Amino acid sequence: MSPRVCQICSRNEKIERCHVVDKNYALNELGWSQKKADFHNWIWLCETHHGMFDNHRTGWSKTIDGTHLRFEPNIAIDYIQKRFVVFDERQRVERQISYHEYPENSPVHVYREYCDWKNARCRPELVMQIKNAGLPFLDPEDPPADVAD
Repeated sequence: MSPRVCQICSRNEKIERCHVVDKNYALNELGWSQKKADFHNWIWLCETHHGMFDNHRTGWSKTIDGTHLRFEPNIAIDYIQKRFVVFDERQRVERQISYHEYPENSPVHVYREYCDWKNARCRPELVMQIKNAGLPFLDPEDPPADVAD
């Protein structure tokens, strides 16, 4: 088994299993099985980068305590160049970070359709980066492409 380190900063403290397609959304809104919600749908991130990757905003898609939230990630996955594009809200700049390739938990092994779904929800500042990288850009309202269970 590979070491549990953040795929972005390489920290090995407070590491969390981060789902690309939010697990609660996949189970409750999309009707996915537990297996499908977990299989090729997660990476290791530290709690800081996990929060940036999910980055819930008021809107649609997930309900917590009666509040509808939508995802507007500050991190996009560029699986073509094998990197993350991270938007720093404080400095208002993007950084590109190559990710670590561990067989069972790197973005290389997350279904690309799931990455495309997540990228479609990225904050506007990352949209041009996604398009320039040649990655598919989907309608954020669409569910992820169907991948066999």
